[in-house]
Amino acid sequence: MAILIGKLRQLLDDPLLTHREFKKLEQTLFEGDGVITTLERDEFIPWILWPQAFQVLNFYDRLRFTALQNRFTLETYVASLAEVGLRPANSVSKLMKWSTRPGKDYLAQIKKVDYRSPTDFDLKFKYGCRKVFWKYHGETDIEQIELALKNIPLEIVYLSLAEYDETLPPEEKIKIDPIKKQIAKIIYLQDGEIENEAFQETIEETEPLEDLTEYDNLDETGDDMLKSIDLSLSKPVNSTFGLPSNFFTNQENPKILEALKITWDAIPSYLRSKVGSQINFYTLNWGQQLRGYYNNHPWDNNPPQVILGSTKTNKNEIVIFDDYDQLTAAHTLLHEMGHRAFFNLDNQMGGNWNVSEDTEQTPGAFAKLVAQHYVNLFTDPEAILKFPTRYAITDYRDYFSEIFSIYYLGDLDLPLDGGYVTLHQGYANGFRKIKARWMQNDPKGYALMQKYDSWIKNGGDPKIIFAPENNRVA
Repeated sequence: MAILIGKLRQLLDDPLLTHREFKKLEQTLFEGDGVITTLERDEFIPWILWPQAFQVLNFYDRLRFTALQNRFTLETYVASLAEVGLRPANSVSKLMKWSTRPGKDYLAQIKKVDYRSPTDFDLKFKYGCRKVFWKYHGETDIEQIELALKNIPLEIVYLSLAEYDETLPPEEKIKIDPIKKQIAKIIYLQDGEIENEAFQETIEETEPLEDLTEYDNLDETGDDMLKSIDLSLSKPVNSTFGLPSNFFTNQENPKILEALKITWDAIPSYLRSKVGSQINFYTLNWGQQLRGYYNNHPWDNNPPQVILGSTKTNKNEIVIFDDYDQLTAAHTLLHEMGHRAFFNLDNQMGGNWNVSEDTEQTPGAFAKLVAQHYVNLFTDPEAILKFPTRYAITDYRDYFSEIFSIYYLGDLDLPLDGGYVTLHQGYANGFRKIKARWMQNDPKGYALMQKYDSWIKNGGDPKIIFAPENNRVA
């Protein structure tokens, strides 16, 4: 799934969308995947309220179709325009061609970096016609910072530095990494302030967890999309990537396969052998799944969700979507392994997850232990501080998968690139920092993972090791 935020922000930067800019916008929305994602819609939805911003009014009508009638794919966009006598601003053949090739984002050209410390550096770059010389001295207010950046979004600066970083020798990369982490921290803190308010409202409106079989982190459309995935076309990953024989793909993405290889080799060998070796891993393209689903279900007007991976309760199969960046792939690998580890352990403690998700599943003693701790965190007045990531808030199963992933990733220094998704999930600031904060704020959750790690490494009777009387979570 192509996320060309830089291009979209650059095209929507001024209050008038010209003929040429609209053609570029149409290309950008479908470039790389043929799908208008939720993230892309969020960028241009405000324009739907301002038809006077369009130089040509029927361009406004075209964009309105995608936003208000929920035409998410190139094919349904073209068909819906034809119904009212309109055509795309670009030729359909060009749009089809663009939709099948990787898109390249529009980023800043970094000219000079003068680094003194993470909170004291100078950055000189060019973005379109704008030349910026940014002197940073520790500010955290994004509005103030972006004013100094001549209204260039801070995400664009981060992504530009990440691309610039790839061109540097190792001794120069050392200066760029702390700058990227500082920018990531500023963005994540702002996101956190916004989400803290929403989370506090959720806490006030939520009853304590009663039915452990309720697991609803996807809407009906997202659930249907995952069920429609066909793994039969996948083949073993080419041996040149160095991954074991239980990794499969239907379209090799070298950067993501490289990230999975680095992460797989870095995690403990006992985790690979006792959890990972039992799983078949599949890398697929989420944008392709979205395009196929909405073309086959044109009546479904639920906006597409951003999904990073998937694990079935009753099959040793994990899907990792390769549309994102390397750090996201690394985290998704461990997060989905965490789900499989949870089901395997709970099945030994009276649970029954070896049935279809459409069938009634039976949580065991381990599920109840994790769920009780999750409820205790969720009802804590300072709950937002206790969870290692915002996604851990979703439900007790995702809480365990997140602490599982952070427990192991937090000991690693992975030479992997971040991106837009990583940035807003908070991973770009470093898994070590996330783990350190989590250990301090959620000591009982950390102790639970320590006990799991010792058990998977050394063995033992889980019914004794994880018995409620031996694990105080209240």
